[in-house]
Amino acid sequence: MASWSKVVWFAQGVPRFVFITWLAFRDRLSTGTRMAQWGVVQSCLFCGEPNESRDHLFFACRYTFTVWLAVVGDLLLAEADPDWETSLAQLVELRYEKLDYILLRMVFQTAIYYIWKERNDRRHMGRPKTVENG
Repeated sequence: MASWSKVVWFAQGVPRFVFITWLAFRDRLSTGTRMAQWGVVQSCLFCGEPNESRDHLFFACRYTFTVWLAVVGDLLLAEADPDWETSLAQLVELRYEKLDYILLRMVFQTAIYYIWKERNDRRHMGRPKTVENG
């Protein structure tokens, strides 16, 4: 089983959040990097970065990192980091109290889901939200 599996698969997970998070871990979301394989150019709809990859979207983008900081609060035992691999390592390797770890994984999955939803709302419906009113 992959090291990230305990971040995705746990009894309290919300199925739609779990699914999008699983796709993110597998790097199977239709980000700009994946769309480029089909000849579609897609930059980050939050900050304009020309290379919208999974790693950029979660959480190297200034907008999404601000969202992550706002929702994770003090749950992490370390300072939040915008790097995907570092964020994953914090979730997998650090030791948390049982209830804190359940909540942290739920917050992580919720952030992934709603960032992806907001990205798609901006792309397909033209309805951007700010961090404050999201």
